[in-house]
Amino acid sequence: MDDDAPVLVRPRRGAAPARRTGSTPRGRGYARQRSPLPVHASQAHRLHSLRGPSLARYPRRDTSAPARYARAIAYYRQAKLPEARAELDALIAEDPRNPYFQELMGQILFENGHAAESIPYHRRSLEYAPGQPLLQVNLARALVAANGREGTEEAIRLLNEAVRKEPDNGFAWREMASARFERGEPGLAQLASAEASFTVGDYPSALSFAERARRALPRNTTDYRRADDIVNFAGNEVRERMQRTAGRRG
Repeated sequence: MDDDAPVLVRPRRGAAPARRTGSTPRGRGYARQRSPLPVHASQAHRLHSLRGPSLARYPRRDTSAPARYARAIAYYRQAKLPEARAELDALIAEDPRNPYFQELMGQILFENGHAAESIPYHRRSLEYAPGQPLLQVNLARALVAANGREGTEEAIRLLNEAVRKEPDNGFAWREMASARFERGEPGLAQLASAEASFTVGDYPSALSFAERARRALPRNTTDYRRADDIVNFAGNEVRERMQRTAGRRG
């Protein structure tokens, strides 16, 4: 594997350290999940609760919007793409400005290999719920997947906005690593991977990525100093863990 290629980490359950203040790097884990958006508030709680539905719970005779939305998710999870799209197409036709419907259609298309086709849906979801980090990240990753390097400029702008609002958003940092690597910026890709590892308390990986970033980035820059902060903090954490482990064995 190319040493410059970022390894995209996944959150570990129960591995979220407490936030530390001051000049130390961030330490609070980020759960990759959908949060209710500040629009269509009357639907937010109902729709947010339907992320794990089954067709048995929402039979076709139930024609309410929440039930149809739930069936779309259930079909999607069963890899029944035409059925999922049919449910969502009807919902979008009835309520085209609902960002939940646009976002889910974009997600389904993206995760079934239709990144380019997903982009308009992700754009509309963000248009109808402006500034939402999750929706910004969804659009950013679709742009990179569909357009490669040509999509990275807009993607990185969106991702920068997302991590500015949610600095512990590991999902955003992982997509930032992909976008930076696609753009030919390995040092910044390694730094983004370090941030992603750091948010879930994976200090050994954060240390490794940050050391690579520090070697690649110009000295005396903000990014270099950030990498240096992570190296110092994560390095201390790794050493302390090793000492505690050695003490228990002794």
